[in-house]
Amino acid sequence: MKSAYVQFSAEMRKIIVPAEVFAFDNAGTYGEQEPGPGPIDHLQAGAERALTELRLFADEELYQAAREWLEAYYARFWQTEYERAPGVSTDTGAAEERFIAEGKRALGIT
Repeated sequence: MKSAYVQFSAEMRKIIVPAEVFAFDNAGTYGEQEPGPGPIDHLQAGAERALTELRLFADEELYQAAREWLEAYYARFWQTEYERAPGVSTDTGAAEERFIAEGKRALGIT
């Protein structure tokens, strides 16, 4: 489970950091809806694969926290407010913090 946790974390950082840089560099350029980060689209497959690994090896709470982090990424960088499912957060930072907390709990780290 530890390796699946670390792999998912690494894959998420790999997609979020460039997306945040793109959003910062282009802030206000596109109006209210910022476009997705473009050339890094292929990196999302790694995060999706790592999420599947977590589904196999982690408990439900850790898996749900991981899924919410990935959903927050999609909601923040790819979906308009009209495309987002009700209740889906765009706060990738809070979702990451929850994932880390669940990981510590699941791995017995205090």
